[in-house]
Amino acid sequence: MRLIILIMVTLTSTAAVAQKQHLTACFSDWYPYSYIKDDKATGLSIEIYSAAIKRAGLEIVYEHRPWKRCRIEVSNGIVDAAVDGGIKIENTLNANKRPVPWVILVWVKQNSAYQKFEGYSQFKSKHIAYVRGYGYPQDFFDYKGFKKSSVTKDLHGLKVLQGRDVDAFFGDLVNNTQLVKLHDLNVRSIGPAISISMLTLSFHNSLLQEHSRFEVALNEMYKDGSIDIFYNKYLGTTYDEFMNKYSISKGAHPPN
Repeated sequence: MRLIILIMVTLTSTAAVAQKQHLTACFSDWYPYSYIKDDKATGLSIEIYSAAIKRAGLEIVYEHRPWKRCRIEVSNGIVDAAVDGGIKIENTLNANKRPVPWVILVWVKQNSAYQKFEGYSQFKSKHIAYVRGYGYPQDFFDYKGFKKSSVTKDLHGLKVLQGRDVDAFFGDLVNNTQLVKLHDLNVRSIGPAISISMLTLSFHNSLLQEHSRFEVALNEMYKDGSIDIFYNKYLGTTYDEFMNKYSISKGAHPPN
């Protein structure tokens, strides 16, 4: 009897250890999603993921990395998770209902005649700037009708646009809206969106139990509306209002 009890205790202890409580997640500077303030990681994505992790009874430490290195280290299991990763990162687990929006829009000069995005041919023979390394739709790269120039950061692209060097800049909604306000840039966006992706905290696929706990906690945040705390803080709207505005299905998000 003592032997049986000892075996049961050992198995229980082993199962408890198997679940990793302390996680590491890498992130890159992407204001206002993830950035460093007062020597701490913060931003829309960081705060959403931290809230879900806490609710799941887990702990997490964020480590700054260049994005390419972050992707590789998560894929190889060196780091447990990637902030705003996606299904394209190999060997990762991603929530079905992902919480962080990445909406790519066309940005034009404030006095531009363009009022609506009608397709790439609208900018035929024009000069377009885009951010190198972003996941633009393949048809954007395939289209040969306009000249493309890459920049390393969104702010550079917006400033190049304002400086009359290009006719339009293809950049994301949330980041660029914040940058335009912060730097008082004389540019504006036009819709509808070129592409919409929903991002999440991507776990290495060896952490199935931890990811399951995270996803359960995340789904609870949708149900009780606590995710609106972060949407209102950073986007000035609720989660449902944002999803409805950009016609994003709340049940099955578009792939990223």
